[in-house]
Amino acid sequence: MGAFAIAGREQKNARFSIVQSAHGRFSHTGTQQFAVDFAAEVGTPVVAAHNGVVVQTRSDSKTTCGTSECAHEANQVRIDDGNGNVSTYTHLDTGSVVVKAGQQVCQGELLGKAGMTGWTTGPHLHFHVADVGGSTVPLRFYELPAAAHASSLEGGIPVPGMVVVSSDTRSPCSRNVSYSSCGNAFRDLGVDITNNFSCTAAHVDETYEIEGRILIPDFHHVLVKQEVVTREQEVVEGSELERCVRVEHGTFRVTVQWLSKHMSDGSEGRLMIAAGAPYAGSCFVNAAKFARLYLQGARP
Repeated sequence: MGAFAIAGREQKNARFSIVQSAHGRFSHTGTQQFAVDFAAEVGTPVVAAHNGVVVQTRSDSKTTCGTSECAHEANQVRIDDGNGNVSTYTHLDTGSVVVKAGQQVCQGELLGKAGMTGWTTGPHLHFHVADVGGSTVPLRFYELPAAAHASSLEGGIPVPGMVVVSSDTRSPCSRNVSYSSCGNAFRDLGVDITNNFSCTAAHVDETYEIEGRILIPDFHHVLVKQEVVTREQEVVEGSELERCVRVEHGTFRVTVQWLSKHMSDGSEGRLMIAAGAPYAGSCFVNAAKFARLYLQGARP
């Protein structure tokens, strides 16, 4: 993983405590199990930990509370890191976000300022990296000392109680960054995507073509399922579409589209493509997993 996501050049060498990390009992469970919380005063600069392209932002929330009821009220920035993962910077201060969806950013570039919006009991930065399905992945930071406090911390693993120092590390950045392609995002469902369709972002009202191949020889159909969900993760009525598509010679080609009439602030498009068998007018599949695509407005 990249550098710490706090303290830009104007606060280089500032010190921050890790107050919650992987498997934290307060809120780092389930899909959030590998997140990290850095204690940071309101107004502390928050910078990109990795080069990438912004897929979603929010900066207008003034809501905060100490329960999960406020979980979807946090200001945040999400960045496609270009490797199939999305980094999320959460609890940012109201009106502080300075980047926008579609903008390319470089490691160390200012994104916004720390705050305490959403589900929080104090000011801090919640940081996590998730796969296209929204499940967080383990983190290692190369700015952590090789042997901090104990041998168990070698390798850049963040743990609660550590006091870390941001070196404001930066890496070469050409700004020629594109959204991550789906690639093997659905491999565990028996298919690979073979063209450059992205599983992290999409413009509404735009038709996208997806090409792929099936990985299970005895299956000759794929289930293509899509929907739109609100910021609160509720499925938008009328947005669901499900198709059972015949596979010819081991390959398939389908089109998908998310409509602006189903979109609201913070909406996500969901997509699943899985090897299946025809059953009761659709496809029977052995497993299910949705990719989360952060929806952006229609292109001009």
